[in-house]
Amino acid sequence: MNTKKKINWSEYLEPNEKLESVPALTLRQRRHRAEQRLQQPLNYNEAYEEFSGEQKEELHKYVIKIMKQVQAEISPTASIPAAVMEITVHKVAWCLFSFKKGWTQSVFDPRGELVGGTYFADVIGKDIVADTHEFSMEKSQTFSTLYRELLRILDQRYGEHLSEDKTERRAATDIKKELAGEYVLPQEQTR
Repeated sequence: MNTKKKINWSEYLEPNEKLESVPALTLRQRRHRAEQRLQQPLNYNEAYEEFSGEQKEELHKYVIKIMKQVQAEISPTASIPAAVMEITVHKVAWCLFSFKKGWTQSVFDPRGELVGGTYFADVIGKDIVADTHEFSMEKSQTFSTLYRELLRILDQRYGEHLSEDKTERRAATDIKKELAGEYVLPQEQTR
């Protein structure tokens, strides 16, 4: 009796690839790399390179759509530097969408959880909370909805077991305070 488990080669296909059009050697190499990844975490560069172009394109389209909505909702006379708005909206939309899709990867150098192939979600809370407060970005209903949903996810993932890393601890603490309505922008933060 043959007890060998049958391999599902379709697990190793890229989006829009057909099993019959991919060489067997390529599939075996992908399977081997996948097995190695399970045994050893990636560093940031490896994780970034493994994040597919299709995923990045889907994320970029989503972020652009959200950016346009937020810009339309926030008065053009608002005193929010364009770069701050773009970066903050990008972080919130990119990370939330990636969490919903399950596009996360633990990495070891530097240590953390990479979300959407780009951001370390365990530390972004510090910046997004401060920038949101400093520039009153919740004037945008779209931004506020996404921001609050992301904060709840971040709190669930990283808020229970506070890290000894001071940046991670600060991010988790700021998120908890923000969700409780107790966050106060530090004096050194104001520009």
